Amino acid sequence: MTACKLLFFNLIFFFSFNFIHFTFLRLNSPQTKNVLRLHLFI
Repeated sequence: MTACKLLFFNLIFFFSFNFIHFTFLRLNSPQTKNVLRLHLFI
């Protein structure tokens, strides 16, 4: 049980970290900033 829980939390942490890192990189790119501006204006 403990090993399964550890693996489960490891997977969640890994995926959430990757997602946050990916979105951070996307938000820092100038193209995405322009897209966000367009969405905000609409």
